[in-house]
Amino acid sequence: MSMPQGKSTTFAQGTLPDLVVVNVRDTQAVNMSGAFLTPVKPDYVENATKALVKRAQEMDKVYGVAPVKTWVVRIGDATKSADALAEPVSLQQLVDGVEETVASRLSQE
Repeated sequence: MSMPQGKSTTFAQGTLPDLVVVNVRDTQAVNMSGAFLTPVKPDYVENATKALVKRAQEMDKVYGVAPVKTWVVRIGDATKSADALAEPVSLQQLVDGVEETVASRLSQE
């Protein structure tokens, strides 16, 4: 069977991200998209990372919604400012950590 290929190259679905930040919270979900209401300028990755970190820190401080645990998966120097949120880990360490944290918290209920 043949699948249409017309759209397969029009999206970046095969591109791995420079930065992944995952939070487990016991308060509520927090949307960080406000970090990008003002468009970032070049260097895009570095400035987007800084904007995200600033937004996360402000939300946690002002609204008291600090996460129970945060994981950061990152590549390159441009994402270094995300280290302020958590020590960088591998993707597998993130998955294992989320699984362990959620299981532990559910067993406490």
